Amino acid sequence: QRGQPGRDRGVAVARERGDARAPRRVLASAREDRHVVAARERRLEARLTDMASRIPGIRDIVRAFGHSQFARSGAMLVRSGVPVLKALAMCRDLLVGSDRTALDRALVVSSAGAPLAQALFNADLVDTLGLRVLRVAEQTGALEASLERLADVHDRALERTLDRVGRLIEPLLMLGIGLVVGGIVVLMYLPIFQLAASI
Repeated sequence: QRGQPGRDRGVAVARERGDARAPRRVLASAREDRHVVAARERRLEARLTDMASRIPGIRDIVRAFGHSQFARSGAMLVRSGVPVLKALAMCRDLLVGSDRTALDRALVVSSAGAPLAQALFNADLVDTLGLRVLRVAEQTGALEASLERLADVHDRALERTLDRVGRLIEPLLMLGIGLVVGGIVVLMYLPIFQLAASI
């Protein structure tokens, strides 16, 4: 009988410990669920981006946006002390599907000793201006500044493209709204015209 209170006390302590661990398990499972949801969202975003990059009119816009994000993120990583090739490899998911494959080839060629600017140019990841900017960066060592400049160039080109698209869509949108409103008015007055014709 004397051992009974001690055992009860031990069971109570065990229950308290179990209750204390339960919230930890709940938090751990919540974190896992959050990671799973984030991974699914990233996969869905990459899939939608790849689908949009196959549409002729939207492909250039999606590709320019990916190049801008790629260059800006790469500049931030290089400024933080990450090696150039590793920084660019870490940013590969910001590109569309075909550009990711091209980046992998360019990084392999550059890691073998080829100049990075020429490898990216041959992979069609930078244009002639980007090639010149990166060549200067390779000579001066200011690669992060050059990547930032390339990102700014892509951003300005993207803004011009979106501005042109907006100017093109606005008249079409107004025309569509006018057709819808006109159709509604005609449908409203059509019974009146029919009634007047039958009298």
